[in-house]
Amino acid sequence: MIIELLIAAASIQSETKVLEVATVVTEPPPLVGTPAEQCAQGLVERRFSEAVDPCRKAIEARPGDLELLRTAANVEFTAGNGAESAALWSRILGQGWSIEASQAQAMALWRAGENDAAETVLRDNLSRAPSGQTALDLIRFFAAFGRNDEAIALAQTSAPLYPDTCEIEEMRGVAEAAQGRHETAAASYGRAIEAGCPTFGWTGLGAGAASLDDPAYKELLNPKVIVEGLDQLDDDACLSRLTLLQHSMSPDVAQPVLHVALKRDTARVRMAALGLLAQLGASAPEVWPTLLSSDDFLLRKHTLRRINALEDPAFIPLLEKHLEKETTRGNRSLVALGLGQLYLKEDRNKEGLASLESIPSEDPLFVKAQLVLADAAHDAGNAKTELGHLERARDSAPETFLEVGRLQRLREELDTQSKTVKEKQQD
Repeated sequence: MIIELLIAAASIQSETKVLEVATVVTEPPPLVGTPAEQCAQGLVERRFSEAVDPCRKAIEARPGDLELLRTAANVEFTAGNGAESAALWSRILGQGWSIEASQAQAMALWRAGENDAAETVLRDNLSRAPSGQTALDLIRFFAAFGRNDEAIALAQTSAPLYPDTCEIEEMRGVAEAAQGRHETAAASYGRAIEAGCPTFGWTGLGAGAASLDDPAYKELLNPKVIVEGLDQLDDDACLSRLTLLQHSMSPDVAQPVLHVALKRDTARVRMAALGLLAQLGASAPEVWPTLLSSDDFLLRKHTLRRINALEDPAFIPLLEKHLEKETTRGNRSLVALGLGQLYLKEDRNKEGLASLESIPSEDPLFVKAQLVLADAAHDAGNAKTELGHLERARDSAPETFLEVGRLQRLREELDTQSKTVKEKQQD
């Protein structure tokens, strides 16, 4: 129960954001039975908003029922009604003090925004029932409101007293990170992990979660540890691990990440893996032929886009070989575009121009190829050819053509040059 109530502390946490796929949800049947039974059913089935009214009706009929009061207090809390929950916990405590009920009351007051009252209860709890949990509750409270020095001081005194409550060191790390002391924060997170906290739990907490690129966290973000057990994780957990790899991706873990890109059914996870492999570029040469050999033409397409975006001439042999066997027209055009740009970058101009010119006019990449050709002509000082490529790009997609000003200026320049030549000839 207390674990559920600690949801109130979520204001100090930031979770990895993932894209949720829309699903059709069937409406559950109405709650049944007496108001008290409906109240209990709503709590069990997590239908908290529906259960609020039955709970209140049941309390009116049985105001002294301790079990009912607890159920209703939990329903009110999880439905977001902190003040109502706190009032119910106060009634429960009136029948006899317990640390569980007092902790729940503090969390309800916190949720209700009655922070002074919540702090008073949390301090009283630590005094009356000192434990790792009551210390942690107060440390979390301080950290949530930016009272980091107080959180750190309490964590320093509490950690040796309650070594089994690893979250105390974890929350000290949160407070230290919020102060910009990332080396000290990393040391605290390390101690928390040694004491039994999840290896990467700290990455979703507070300021540290926004500073994972800081070198202080490098040892805690060991890529080999991050990829352990990827196959056993569900999609959301796998995506969270891949997100962590953004800060520490290395060729050593290319193969497990490649396996995710090839085998996962969920597109968002596979694309995240592909993005990580793109970070490695040509430093992981073995992954790219495997990706391009996939039967999934969409994966091949996204792989080719990543390769093209890298603009690394090291990929020329791979693209040349892949062009021979790529059967999908759009993907062949991606290969031709990538090769053309890389050839030009390597001053292999004849091959570059030929590759770009091979993209058919009906292909969506035709416009991009013409613009690249126009730039190449500009660099070569051939204004007439540059204009021709710009006009072809415009004619192919006039509604999306963005180089109108460039085309117009170039046309005016060429007209001026032509008039000057004619005037000289006449003289």
